[in-house]
Amino acid sequence: MGVSDAAPRAVPFVSRKTDAPTPVKHRVYPMAMTLCIAAVAQYHGENVAILCSDAKVDEEAWGASRTAIKVHGVGHNMFAMIAGGWIIGNECAKYVATNHTKQGPPNDRSDALARIRRLCEDFLTVYSGAKNDFSLLISGFVGRDHLMIRADIVFNENGMSGLELESTPDVGAIGIGEGRFAASLLLKHRRYDPHNMELDRACYLVYEAKKFAETVGSVGEETRMAIHSAVTFPPNFVKLPDGATMGSVYSILDISIEGMAQLEKARKRFFLRSEEKFKFKPPFVATGG
Repeated sequence: MGVSDAAPRAVPFVSRKTDAPTPVKHRVYPMAMTLCIAAVAQYHGENVAILCSDAKVDEEAWGASRTAIKVHGVGHNMFAMIAGGWIIGNECAKYVATNHTKQGPPNDRSDALARIRRLCEDFLTVYSGAKNDFSLLISGFVGRDHLMIRADIVFNENGMSGLELESTPDVGAIGIGEGRFAASLLLKHRRYDPHNMELDRACYLVYEAKKFAETVGSVGEETRMAIHSAVTFPPNFVKLPDGATMGSVYSILDISIEGMAQLEKARKRFFLRSEEKFKFKPPFVATGG
C-alpha cells in the first residue's frame, strides 16, 4: 500500500507541560491493557521521536471508561509510557523520574539502559508484593542519539517479580500493551523505515497503526500524540498558548487538535476502504452432480 500523498504536509503542534496530572485509580485489569507506541522519524536530518497512546485506563459499567495522560517525563529528555497495571506502573514511572533526575545525564545508550534497569530493579524490591503486571516504554535522547527501552514487569502468584528489558538500536518503532501486535503488523506492512521517514509521513503512519489496533478490545478510541527531540524546535513549528513565549527549549510537543483532525481526514482517504465499495463477480463454474 502506498502512502505517497497520505501524510499531511504540515501537522500542527502545541507546547505541553511534562508533568502529567495525577491519574485516576482503577480496578484490576488484565495484563497489558492499552496501546503505546514510540517511533523514530526524521526532521531536517535530526532524529525525532513520536509518542502515541490511547487514554483508556479502565472500564466501568455500561461501557464507560476512565482516562489519563500516559506520557510521563522521567528526566534528561526521556519520557515513559505505561501499559497494564496502571497504579503500580504510574508509581514506577514516578520512582524512575525522581531518582533519574537526581543523577547527571547518562553518558551513552549503554549507561542509560543500565541506569533504567537498576532503577526498575530497585523499585521492584519496594513493591515486591504487587500482583498487577505492567510495562514501561521509555523514549529519550542521550545527546542526539535516540534510545527506546521496553521494560516488562511480571508478578507471579506469590508476588515475586520478573523484569525483562529490551533496547534495540535503530529500530523503527516499539509498542507496549495488548494492541502492540496489531499496530506493529501494520507498520511493518507499510515498511516503516526510521532512516527515511519524514516527520509528517511518520505521524500519519503511527496514527494509522494506532487506529488499526483499536480492534483490540482494551485499546481506547481516544488518541494522543506528541513528539520530542534532542534539538530546539523552530518558533514557526509551535502553536503557543495565549500570552506564552517560546523560551529556550521545548523538548516535547503535543499534536494539536487541528493536527489530529488532519490525520483522521488522511486516514479516511487512504486507509483500507470498506468491502461494501468493492464490486467483483468471481467466475463460478458448475461442477455438476
